Amino acid sequence: MTKTTPSAELRAQFGEIDIYLFDQLLRGRFDGRRRVLDAGCGAGRNLPYLLGRGVDVFAIDEDPAASFFAACTAAGSSSIAKTSTPRPSR
Repeated sequence: MTKTTPSAELRAQFGEIDIYLFDQLLRGRFDGRRRVLDAGCGAGRNLPYLLGRGVDVFAIDEDPAASFFAACTAAGSSSIAKTSTPRPSR
């Protein structure tokens, strides 16, 4: 029989979310929320967790490549995230 480590159990339940989101989840800050703005979303590491729970996610990052990867991450989910790429400065 293989014993599952605590870290493996947490990873199976929460995926690769960042520690800041985990902290806010523990504090109950997302208990009643159905929409989230993920400002500075990076490659979208929090998207699978949030989208998997039916949260509408609006993701934005100043790096166009990061927004692209976040959109790809969301596309792999059963739900859709709205991603935005900032306009180039003039």
